[in-house]
Amino acid sequence: MSPSPVVETNATGTSPKSALHRVGKKVLGVGVLWAHDGSGRGKGKLGFGNTWVICAVVVRLPFLTKPIALPVAARLWRGKDTASRTDLALEMVHDLAALFPNRTLHVTGDAAYHSGKVADLPGTVTFTTRLSRNAALCEPIPPRTNKRGRPRKKGAALGSLTTITKAANWRLTVVERYGRTEFVWITELECLW
Repeated sequence: MSPSPVVETNATGTSPKSALHRVGKKVLGVGVLWAHDGSGRGKGKLGFGNTWVICAVVVRLPFLTKPIALPVAARLWRGKDTASRTDLALEMVHDLAALFPNRTLHVTGDAAYHSGKVADLPGTVTFTTRLSRNAALCEPIPPRTNKRGRPRKKGAALGSLTTITKAANWRLTVVERYGRTEFVWITELECLW
């Protein structure tokens, strides 16, 4: 059984319902960590406890109909004065890419992981995440003109996301998500973020 080349990174917060809810002086890494917790109560969704960044490989087992995520690495986020959760996730992705240099890794992460640092990932790694609402997209780097001056680092601006989506060629596609098969509209665009 060979794992599918999909890596998922996710920050696991804490809440009273979570297995990671810990308090007290003897709990490692919990001293100053009030952090966002998606399962937390209230408007702010804050939780106190350990915050882990978990890297999982999606595998398909012959005796199950759905794929499962097998955790293969984890890092404890220790607060704002240390490496960010994004940095910890990308560190694990670099480690996996080094372990499997001949495989393409398709990394997915929620919006908390979008960062310019994904541009430094190896060529065998793709990274899928949600764009921020104010994302500025540009055309790819144009070819060099052999004229004097610094070569361009990005192409022409593509406009707002609303403008881009109105001009895009959308196609209806069947996807399997959240345990259901659904129809969704998708499009693709090669650009720089």
